[in-house]
Amino acid sequence: MTIADEAGKIGLVVRPISPMFANPPARFGLMLGFGGFTPAELRAAVRRLKDVLDASVGAIRGSLTKPTHLAIEA
Repeated sequence: MTIADEAGKIGLVVRPISPMFANPPARFGLMLGFGGFTPAELRAAVRRLKDVLDASVGAIRGSLTKPTHLAIEA
């Protein structure tokens, strides 16, 4: 299951950027929309997205057989 799928399960809509490229992008990313939300709603959504990202990174790290570098920029 993708991060976008996991976010969708909790009511957040994010889109992976990879389908927007003819060739695979150098980095993974998500497109986020911000229109029509109050600052409080945005803060709550960011907290929920952070939980999805934390869980996804934890699952990835738990499944690795060798160390790797995962970069998530805030």
